[in-house]
Amino acid sequence: MIDQVEGESMKKKPDKLKDIIDILELSKTDIATLWMKKPSVITIFTKHKISRKKFIPLFAEKVIGYFIDVLKGVKEVGNCPVMNKFIDYMSDKEISVKEIFLICMAFRRSMFTHLIEKKQLQTRDTTILERLSEVFDQNLSGVLDYFTQQDITRETEALHEHDQEEYAKRVQTILDIQDHMILTIKEGEIVLANRTFLHAFDVSDLETFYELFTNDLDFIEKVEQNGESYITEGEDAWLAKVADSVDQIASIHFFNKALQKSQPYRAKIHRMPGDEKESFVMSLGEFSECDERIFELSQYVYKDSVTDLYNRRKFDESMEMLVGQCHNSAIALSMIVIDLGDLKNIYEMYGREKGDEIIKEFGRTVDDAFGHLGLFARIDNDRFGLLLKEHTLKAAIETAQTMHTLTKNLRSRSKSPMRCNIAVVYCQESDTEQTMFLRADRLIKEIIQNGGGAIKDDQTLLEEENRRQKQESSFLKECIEMKAADKTLDVVNYFNEVPIQSKSVIIGIKQSTITIAMRKIAINALHNDAFIYIQTPRGDKDIKAMIKKIDNDKFTITVDRFAFVKNSPLDRKTIHVTVEEDIGCFIKMDETQIKGILESVSTDTAMIILPHIHGISMDKDVLLDTSFHWDGNDEHLRMDGKLIKVVKIDDGFKVIINLKKNKHVEEVLTPYIAHRQLEIIKVLQRSAF
Repeated sequence: MIDQVEGESMKKKPDKLKDIIDILELSKTDIATLWMKKPSVITIFTKHKISRKKFIPLFAEKVIGYFIDVLKGVKEVGNCPVMNKFIDYMSDKEISVKEIFLICMAFRRSMFTHLIEKKQLQTRDTTILERLSEVFDQNLSGVLDYFTQQDITRETEALHEHDQEEYAKRVQTILDIQDHMILTIKEGEIVLANRTFLHAFDVSDLETFYELFTNDLDFIEKVEQNGESYITEGEDAWLAKVADSVDQIASIHFFNKALQKSQPYRAKIHRMPGDEKESFVMSLGEFSECDERIFELSQYVYKDSVTDLYNRRKFDESMEMLVGQCHNSAIALSMIVIDLGDLKNIYEMYGREKGDEIIKEFGRTVDDAFGHLGLFARIDNDRFGLLLKEHTLKAAIETAQTMHTLTKNLRSRSKSPMRCNIAVVYCQESDTEQTMFLRADRLIKEIIQNGGGAIKDDQTLLEEENRRQKQESSFLKECIEMKAADKTLDVVNYFNEVPIQSKSVIIGIKQSTITIAMRKIAINALHNDAFIYIQTPRGDKDIKAMIKKIDNDKFTITVDRFAFVKNSPLDRKTIHVTVEEDIGCFIKMDETQIKGILESVSTDTAMIILPHIHGISMDKDVLLDTSFHWDGNDEHLRMDGKLIKVVKIDDGFKVIINLKKNKHVEEVLTPYIAHRQLEIIKVLQRSAF
C-alpha cells in the first residue's frame, strides 16, 4: 500500500444557520417522529382516523424538507404545497382551522426541541430564533389562508349543486352547434349526445336511441387501436384504455343509418376532468380513405419488426403515462421484465432465421397468455416487458410465476437452451420510468450472477435502499461531529486494483454529500462515477461512496451514495493487480471451453471477461489456462479453481474464480504481481507530477 502523506486544511468559521440546516437535513425522520408524539397531534389524528405512521413519510418529512428549502432561499415562504395537499386530503373529514393550527404548532415545538437537544439552539441565539420563527409564522399564515379558501370553495360548490340541470342544458346547446358527433359517457351509459350523433341513428333524442340498443354502447361494432381490437359487446373497459393511451385516438366502426352503411370513424376519447367515476367525452369524425391509410401506417412506428408486438417506443410512452397516473391517482402499477439470457446462443446455434422464429414464438405465446392483463412489448433485443395497471406486487409476482412455468414449456417445445430471467418491479411514490428500469436491470444482473433462470422482485432492493439511507444518515451525523472535532477519515481508492490510502480532511457536508481533501497522488487516480472506500470511525464496517465531483486544483472530491458493504476490497489478504492488455485465457468446465480475456489477478483470485457463460455454472470446479510474460520470463499456467461470481457487462460477462493454491502457481504469480504492482505505481507517480 502506498505510504500516506500528511496535510493540513484551513477551516472556515462555521455558519450557525448553515449548521442548523445540516442538522435539520439529517434529522427529518427524528423530528417527524417527535412531532407525531405530541398529545395534541395524537388527539386530532385519533379523532379523524389518520395514521401517524403513514403521515411521517407522506407529509411530515416533506413539510420539514420544504421548511429547510425556505431557509436556504430556494423555495417561496408562505406556500407549503405539502400541507396544502394534506388539507385537500382532509377535506372530507371536516377538520377545523383550529386543528390545523394545533398540528402546525406541534411541528414548531418539535423542531425547536430537537435543535436544543442537539445543542444547536440556545436562548441567546436571538437572530436565529427570529429567522426560524419568521419562516414558520409566514408558512403557517399561508397554510391557514389556503384552508380558508378551500372552505369557501366547498361552500360555493354546495350552493351550485342545484344548478346542474341548467348547466346540462347549456352544455347540450354547445354540443348541438358542433358539426362532428360528440357524446359524453358515464359508467358505460351515454349521458349527453349532440344532434349530429342522433342524426346518424335517425332519432330525435336519447330516449328514442335507448329503445334501439339494450346497452348504450352496443351501437359500436368494432374498436381498433394500434393494430389491437377490443371486445365491445357488453364491455366498456376499452374506453379507459383508449383515454389513457398516448394519443387517445381509436378507430370505431358502426352502422350510420342516415348514410345506410357501416364505416370507420376516427374517435378521440378523453376523461371528464374532475370526475372520480369512469366518465368520458368522445368526439367522432369520418375517416377519408387517405386518412384511414395514414392512421394504419402510423401504427407501425409502435411495432417490433421481428415479433409484431409493441416496441420500446410504445412501452416508454405508456409507462410515462402510467407512472404519472400512479402518482396522481394512487393506482397500483407493476412492471415485469423478461430477459432471454441465451439469446446470443440461440442465434449462433440456429442462425438468424430460426432464431427470429423462436423469438417470435416466445413473444406470441406470452402475449396470448398475458397480453390481456396489460401492455406487452419487446423492449430490447433480448428483453420483453409487461406493464400491469392496478396490479399489486403480489398479483404481479403470481403472474410472473405463471409466466416462468409457461416459458419453461416453450423452451422444451423449441428445444432451445435459453433461460428466462424475470424481474418484477412495483411503482413507488418517488419512482420515475428510469428508476423502475434501473431496479429491473439490477435484479436481472443478480439473477444472472446466481446462475440465471429465476424470478426476483424488488422488495429486497427497496428494503436495502431504505437501510442504506438510514446508514447514510447515521454516517453523515458522525461526519458532522468529526468535522467539528478536526478528525480525519481513513479513505482508500484503487488504481488498477492497487490501493492508495489517504488521511482525508472533511471540508464540508451538504445534504447527502461530503467534500474531503485527499492526497495529490490519490486524486490523480480518480475519475467521476468511480468509488472510494471509507473505514468507519468505529471500524466495524467499510463504506463505499460514489465520486460526484473532482477538483484537481484544490485536491478535493465530493462524494455521495454512501453504503455499508458486506464484501469490501479492504478485506483482501493478498495484492490484486490488473494485467497488461490482451492476456488471452481459456475457461474449461466439464465439456465446455470458452476463450476469454484475463483482466486482473492475485494469488487467490482471477477476474476474466467472457463473451458468454453458456455451459458453465456457479460453485463448480473450473480450469483456467493462460500465460504470463514479464522481464524476460515466459510462464504457462493451468490453475484449478471454483467459479464464485458472474456479473453481466455490456460486451459479455465478468466472472471471478477462486484459485486453488499450489507451489507452482505461487512461484509464478508472486513475482509477476510484484512486477505489475511496481509498474502501476510508477504510472501513477508520473501522472502526479
